[in-house]
Amino acid sequence: SAVPNEEQLLARPLMPPEPRCSYGTASACPDSSKRPLWFVYLAFCFLALAGFLFGYDIGGASGAVTSINHQFNSTLSAYETSLLTSASLIGATGGSVAVIWLGEPLGRRRELLAGAGLYLLGSSVSVAAPSATPSTFAMIATGRIVFGLGIALCMNAAPTYIAEMAPPVSRTHASTPVRPTRC
Repeated sequence: SAVPNEEQLLARPLMPPEPRCSYGTASACPDSSKRPLWFVYLAFCFLALAGFLFGYDIGGASGAVTSINHQFNSTLSAYETSLLTSASLIGATGGSVAVIWLGEPLGRRRELLAGAGLYLLGSSVSVAAPSATPSTFAMIATGRIVFGLGIALCMNAAPTYIAEMAPPVSRTHASTPVRPTRC
């Protein structure tokens, strides 16, 4: 066997070709390269939305301090105001630790669904808080902490899930944009 020259080495693919699907239709094939490209882009948009919501929440919460103080007739201390604005980050921090044990058993798809459910639950609890009663502060803070747990689950699973959904040739490019949407 002759040693290949540089031109022959560059002409060879780096990885062996992926096996073709023998099921007959692309929709029945588990190979991600057989998925229609529009489906990959649609999935990417929904998953990247999780990162966008995280960044939007941080900006929205810091801008809502004036409204929160007005709602409570400026009776909130600086500590309570800080707690309300950072409650989602507290939940995300706790969720990031919990994801160490929950992530693998749940799998990425169920982890994303659980994260979306926590987004919805946390937002609903915050919105359902009664107006300026003693329980309002606790409900809003609890809702934002639950929202933060959803952030942690989604931010853990979304980049890898997007990369797995993307065709093999664009896997690194597909998962990279999730990170900038967090800012």
